[in-house]
Amino acid sequence: METENNQPIIIQNSGLTSIIANGNFNLNVLLKDISVLDTKIAGTFYHNPEEFANDIMENDVVLLKREPENSFDKRAIALYYKNLKIGYIPKVKNEVISKLMDAGKQFSAKIIEKEKDDDSLALKLEVFMKA
Repeated sequence: METENNQPIIIQNSGLTSIIANGNFNLNVLLKDISVLDTKIAGTFYHNPEEFANDIMENDVVLLKREPENSFDKRAIALYYKNLKIGYIPKVKNEVISKLMDAGKQFSAKIIEKEKDDDSLALKLEVFMKA
């Protein structure tokens, strides 16, 4: 379809069109969760780690919950394992994810590393944005 001066109404992007036409573009990539952050969990020490330290394992799922009323950090994202708060995404790394969560984007997370000794528990987390 064209306008009165023979200009097309829809202008095609030949690069994108050729990628799709040649089968070089897979739409399934848009359906996968995207890894957006690997980080250590902050504040575990303050959330009674003795209640979950022996149970939590690598690949366990962790729930993310925004805490916009948090008096220490308005962008706070608390982390929960089996209904127990286990810490937070570090304050220096939560700005983008908190804004996306506030805009309605969904996230998931899993434990990717656990270091435990008699005195401490360190947990590393991978965060994914849901497709």
